[in-house]
Amino acid sequence: MRSLTTLLLLFLFCFIDPTKALADPFTINPDGSLVANVAFTTQGIFTCNPDISCSGSGTSSVMLGSGVTVSFVGANATVPVGNVATPVTLGTFTASGGAFPSLPNPNAAILRFDFSLTQTSPTSSTANSRWFFGPGGGAALPLLQGPSYTQTPTGPNPPPFAYNAIVFTLAPFPFSIPGTLTADAGLVPEPTTLILAATGLIGAVQARRRTRTK
Repeated sequence: MRSLTTLLLLFLFCFIDPTKALADPFTINPDGSLVANVAFTTQGIFTCNPDISCSGSGTSSVMLGSGVTVSFVGANATVPVGNVATPVTLGTFTASGGAFPSLPNPNAAILRFDFSLTQTSPTSSTANSRWFFGPGGGAALPLLQGPSYTQTPTGPNPPPFAYNAIVFTLAPFPFSIPGTLTADAGLVPEPTTLILAATGLIGAVQARRRTRTK
C-alpha cells in the first residue's frame, strides 16, 4: 500500500512541478506579453590566414606562429526571451601567449571565425555567422568585418501573437578577442527585422571593411 501511495505522489508531482513550464516553447506573462523559452548551444571554428604560421586551423582552438593560443568555448543555455532586450552569453574567446602576429598588409585579417547557433526551442534551427579579425600586432585582436546580429525563427506562436524571429544583437559591437561574446536577444515580427537591417541598426560592419582571408 505504501509503495502504491509513493508512486501516486510521484505521478502527481510530475504534473504540478512548476519547473515543467520551462519545457514549454512559450509562456505568457501576467501582463499578457509572450515569452519564448529559447534553448540553444553555440560553437565555432577558426581558420588562419595562410600567410600566418598556424596549427589547429579548422578547430575551436588554434596556435599562431608567435606562440599565441586562441580558443572559443561555446554556450549551452535556456533563457526566457520576450519583446524587450534580454542579455545572453553566446560564448567566450580566450587568448594567451603575448602579442598577435601581423602581416605586412595592415588591413589584412589574420583569423576567420565561423560561428553557429543551434536552437532547439521554441523550434529547431541553426544560424551561422562569419567574422574576420585583424590586423594583429597587439594583445587584442579587433573585429574587422562581419554581421552585428544573428537570428532564428520562433515557429508558430499562440494567438494573438505574431512574432517571426528571435534576434540576437551583439553587444558590445564591434568586439575583440579575447572577451565574452554577448548579445541582447528579443522577439520581433519579421517586418521589423527587415526595417532594422535596412536602416543599419543591425547589420554588417561597413566602416572598417577589410581584405578577407581566402
